Amino acid sequence: MTQREHRTVRAVPREPLPSSVYHFAIAVIAALLCLQSVVYHSEVHRNEIGIGLVLTIAIAVTLLASTRSTPRLARSSRFGLSLDAVWVFAAVLLLPFPLMLFAIMVARWVAGVVTAATAGASYRRSRLISYVSITGISGWVASVVHLAVNHLPRPGLRADSLEVVAVLAAAVTFAVLSNALTSIGYALYRSEHLRIKETATGFLVEVALLCHGGLIAWAWTVSPAMFLLGLPSLVLVQRALLHDLLERRANRDAKTGLAAHDWWKERAAHEIGQNRTGRQVGVLVLDMDHFKWVNDTHGHLDGDRVLREAAAVLEQLVRSGDLVGRFGGEEFVVLLPDIRLPQLLQVAERLRKGVERHVVPLPRGSVRLTVSVGGAVHPRDGDSVDALLARADENLYRAKRAGRNQVVIDT
Repeated sequence: MTQREHRTVRAVPREPLPSSVYHFAIAVIAALLCLQSVVYHSEVHRNEIGIGLVLTIAIAVTLLASTRSTPRLARSSRFGLSLDAVWVFAAVLLLPFPLMLFAIMVARWVAGVVTAATAGASYRRSRLISYVSITGISGWVASVVHLAVNHLPRPGLRADSLEVVAVLAAAVTFAVLSNALTSIGYALYRSEHLRIKETATGFLVEVALLCHGGLIAWAWTVSPAMFLLGLPSLVLVQRALLHDLLERRANRDAKTGLAAHDWWKERAAHEIGQNRTGRQVGVLVLDMDHFKWVNDTHGHLDGDRVLREAAAVLEQLVRSGDLVGRFGGEEFVVLLPDIRLPQLLQVAERLRKGVERHVVPLPRGSVRLTVSVGGAVHPRDGDSVDALLARADENLYRAKRAGRNQVVIDT
């Protein structure tokens, strides 16, 4: 792509409006559900008030414990539930909707005040309203499912096998709906493609956490003292998820979410070491063409956004089992295990076309960039990761010298 081709495609305004409208809408829905519940179920039993107070304290303590060592809560997936969902789900099963919503709101507000978030007050308030609204809507639907399966007139647990089915159905409903609502809000705010890695595993973890909340709720019906036994196991779960989260962060590039340089090389070395006779491993090196123009014209923050969207395109277009990494700057690498040369050429060309077609909306106007690609194959082009990268890098610069926006792989 020549310098003249780097022109503004169309003006794109900033996008706070869709996100604001969305969060306002779900807040209104949650408020209407609360009003409906107050009108039709105005009575609140004394024991429910006691349960609400205990759960409010439990939610707040869990939030404070999980934010002490990291500003973000440990989550089971990118759009997943935070750990207080265990107690929240117990509230869904045991409390009328207005009391459940009130407990969540108070606990979150207390945790936000105590942790003294670095974000501004308006941002913290919008996050609180958004979370409570999404959790409230998900909890209301999950409660309706639980009551329908159990044929109960108000929240509570039965002492038979049907309760297992009811809790599981409510847990799946709560996890699906909360993930979906959060994902939509995140997509509107970020204006990026949704990318959820290890979705199935994360969803199963969430359902398991919610079932843990069901056990806690059942323990309360047996003995309030047994209710407290859920706290130690929840702390252990929190530590396990936090350890997994930190490990994933260490292996991921902070700016793009792709594999970090060292981890990518370790995986590549492992694939080459496991290579068998007749099996090939491909390596691609990609470099964004004229990327300096983006930083100079739109600024480094928007340049980072272009990199993130390019990373999303690459991850969407590689094969299952391939690993995309970032080597720094605007350079990416792709590891393609068990691949033949014709397939390698096809994947490389698919990546090049995908980046070329992708338009990135920025405040000062949309941009469309291209990428140059060089490739190499083990064992033909080298017997180590460094040798393959060196050969792929040579081919990359051949593509640059030939006019950019090209794929060069020795055939």
